[in-house]
Amino acid sequence: MIKTRNKKPSKKYIDLLESRNVSLSSPYMGSGVLHLHRCKTCSHEWNQTPGIFIVALGCEVCRGNKRSIEKLEKYQKSIDDRLIKVLGSYQDNKTKIDHRCLKCDTVWSSSPYHILRGYGCPNCSGYASTQQTRLDTIEYNRRISDFGIQCIVPFVDTQTKIKHRCSEGHEWCSKPDNILYGGNRCPGCSSSENRSRMELEVFDFIAGIYSGKVESNNRSILDGKELDIYIPDLNLALECNGIYWHSDRMGKGKNYHLGKSTACAERKIRLIHIFENEWVLKKSIVKSRLRNMLGISDRVYARSCLIKPIDNKDKDAFLIESHIQGTCPASVNLGLYLGDELVALMTFGKSRFSKKYEWELIRYCNKLGLSVVGGASRLFKRFIKLYDPGSIVSYSDKRWNTGDLYGILGFSHHHTSPPSYWYFHRSSNLKLESRQKYQKHKLKHILIHFEEKESEIRNMYENGYNRIWDCGNEVYVWIKPSNPNNLGII
Repeated sequence: MIKTRNKKPSKKYIDLLESRNVSLSSPYMGSGVLHLHRCKTCSHEWNQTPGIFIVALGCEVCRGNKRSIEKLEKYQKSIDDRLIKVLGSYQDNKTKIDHRCLKCDTVWSSSPYHILRGYGCPNCSGYASTQQTRLDTIEYNRRISDFGIQCIVPFVDTQTKIKHRCSEGHEWCSKPDNILYGGNRCPGCSSSENRSRMELEVFDFIAGIYSGKVESNNRSILDGKELDIYIPDLNLALECNGIYWHSDRMGKGKNYHLGKSTACAERKIRLIHIFENEWVLKKSIVKSRLRNMLGISDRVYARSCLIKPIDNKDKDAFLIESHIQGTCPASVNLGLYLGDELVALMTFGKSRFSKKYEWELIRYCNKLGLSVVGGASRLFKRFIKLYDPGSIVSYSDKRWNTGDLYGILGFSHHHTSPPSYWYFHRSSNLKLESRQKYQKHKLKHILIHFEEKESEIRNMYENGYNRIWDCGNEVYVWIKPSNPNNLGII
């Protein structure tokens, strides 16, 4: 919970309002409370806490002019090898601007989003607007024959849905425009309509905020295996895993997700696995983490913040809002505050899974949309100073994390735990439950139908459950420097 005891704005805040030509349009309520700000230059209004205003850069519209020039330069560089020249001024990924083909000198209007998805000069690709007006059933079928698709009713125009049939005999209705230019193919041959919808949403989000090249459905990197989304400049790939379609019963066993991650790591590519329930139920957290990976989060510096202990109620609220795994019981909660605003949190407790270690670092996260530079180091050092621990263990989820942060904090990699699984019922794909709840000796008290002679998984299958595997955890250990051989660990 944000505290607002000090209702007088700081001198620094007042000075920055004046220097940035911004006025405060609502009564001051505290540095951690959202206030309406108004730019005197362009009249743009936005809500922002005074604490974030101090470390941010002012009116986003005014600074957007400079940023749009930088984005234009980056966008032009990303398509130079395709012999396309940008003629218009860059606004955003979805706004059409003029382009010129340096091969045939054709000028056309298209959004950067579509150009980055692989669409180019309409004249060189054979889809010029002058030709589109002459499309008929015969010509349309000729163009889509390479996709293994035929239309089975008369062609009307590119925006009117008509029935198609693929080479496997599946039939569906779609707009010709989506087949020709949108990359749409047979939904029956797709591994999952739900997954494809999730992929499209994640792709659209990234393409809308990132000006570099973003590829979809790349099959060249893993020798035919598909990567849903790939960002070459960052060596970053994303898998959008539908819960049902990536489950045990659909052939995605214990090492499926881990195998893809390992194959990517061998090629120096970081692969993130986003589960469907995370995208649907925790979309704001996923988006915040993706922004951080893309390097476009707002930055806050830990040296400008104060460390304070926080109670469990505020800890739970912050973790539910900001951590992909939600909250977890802890005995020590340390918060990093920018003014009265909580911007980072680290929690500790007694080691849960191994009695060899005194403490466990349980959770660390930043406020949504922020990157707190040096935040983890400051909080960890304060814990060491206050509690003088002999040993600390922590677990890093390989679906999401690289584990690099632990090296910064002074941890050593101890071992890698194998993939684990989560159960879900066929009535609710989005509700994942821990395997600990469904250990075999507990099943007779939980399941409607239970057979003692059958295994845990067979009993779960018979009761309508399925499971999905993760990638396992990396286990890191910190040992007090003055006693490096403690617990027999070096």
